[in-house]
Amino acid sequence: MGLLTATFLALLASPIFANAASSTLPACPSTEDAIYDYIVVGAGAGGGPVAARLAENGFSVLLVETGEDESNNPNTTSLFTALAATDDPKIDLNYTIKEYPASFPVQRNDEWYPRSAGIGGCTIHNAGENSIAGMRQQFDAISRTFNDPSWSRDNMQQYWALLERNLYLDPAVPNPDHGFSGWLNTSRDGAINFTSTDPKWTALATSIIAASGPPTIPDPNTHVPLPPSGRVLELLTGDENHLRASIRDKLTPSPKNLTIMTHALATKVLLCNDDTKKGKGGKVTAYGLAVAPGAKLPVAQGFNGKLQKLDEKNVIARREVIVAGGAFQTPQLVSVGLVSLKNYPHL
Repeated sequence: MGLLTATFLALLASPIFANAASSTLPACPSTEDAIYDYIVVGAGAGGGPVAARLAENGFSVLLVETGEDESNNPNTTSLFTALAATDDPKIDLNYTIKEYPASFPVQRNDEWYPRSAGIGGCTIHNAGENSIAGMRQQFDAISRTFNDPSWSRDNMQQYWALLERNLYLDPAVPNPDHGFSGWLNTSRDGAINFTSTDPKWTALATSIIAASGPPTIPDPNTHVPLPPSGRVLELLTGDENHLRASIRDKLTPSPKNLTIMTHALATKVLLCNDDTKKGKGGKVTAYGLAVAPGAKLPVAQGFNGKLQKLDEKNVIARREVIVAGGAFQTPQLVSVGLVSLKNYPHL
């Protein structure tokens, strides 16, 4: 389990969240007239597929994203300009964190963690150089920590197949480990066929590839356990035209019942007490989201300071509010709404 995850879980167990259980919440309003069945926060690799799948299955969905649609920005689409995306002021979110508490013998403060705002989230600023399904030790550790076998690496393989658009295998040959109709391209073209406008670079790269010999790990994205070390062909997230894949490609041709609200900051999860459930004490329920159109995150370019006046609007969900704002913004939004995953697992 990573440090950020451990810190988040420690925060959820703190007194501020425990006290939320006894705080007085208003009675739940009627949501029958709500426009949206679901509200999803974050149009990245977490929230984007959820919003798209819900909409494809007939639900009305509002997807709230703090960034814009950067589909015409070459830094987010071309493999050759992908590294520039990290410093693109239109999309970059520059987080700096203290990695360890003051009592820890090793200190790494003000570590830079670049993230991205926009439809597609961090999938529009990753370099497109590697596409790995996930490490067995990481998923299996989560499974053991929460005693939940659904998080095991073997079980996660089916979800990898759902999101993958494999371009290096024959789709006519059945392969349960891979998918061919998802949004995430996986290609070996750049690792096998290197070309450059300079013939010297082409000759050098071709020689290196030939001298390396065949990979000792044929495919890193199967359920088969990987050896501790070895050579593997680089898997790019580009397609046949060297364009990068992003969850944006799944969202932009969206169905009519998916509404994407860009340049909008989610500020608070709206909570209420549903006294019709869970006996006399009722049940804490998320019924909506406070949104500030036009506001920016403090880590974004163009942030106007903490004193900026927010023109907040409340949006109601008929069914659920799903928070998928990333490793940094999700804990913050959760803490502002005083939503404890420990006390209220249904949220």
